[in-house]
Amino acid sequence: MSQAKAQASFIDEGIDQVKEAWSNVGDEFEKIQKNLEKRRKRFEKEAEKRVKKFEKTPFGKRLTSLRDDTQKQFEENLESLIGLIPLASSSDVKRLERKVATLTRKVNALEKANAAKTVSPSAASTEARASA
Repeated sequence: MSQAKAQASFIDEGIDQVKEAWSNVGDEFEKIQKNLEKRRKRFEKEAEKRVKKFEKTPFGKRLTSLRDDTQKQFEENLESLIGLIPLASSSDVKRLERKVATLTRKVNALEKANAAKTVSPSAASTEARASA
């Protein structure tokens, strides 16, 4: 019986050690995560400082100017290309939506009028008997 107690005690100690180790792993992971987040923020700040410093150099100013000119030219070319594509303007689309709505109302009215004129066969025979 003492051997069974010793084995149970050994197993309980092992389970406790695993739980403690698992808890420590979670704590260590959080510490590493926080540390990495701090390093990322420091890196971003340092990179931003270096970019600003670089943009003040003659070469950086020239690159910024070239980037701006390229962006402007790209936007102009894109607008020219879009102008070549036959696209409806928003006012054209709104005008067409109004026309479709009007035509839909007219079709619905014609369908109702046609339904009123069309008499069901049972109603027609009833009317014929009544007039006779």
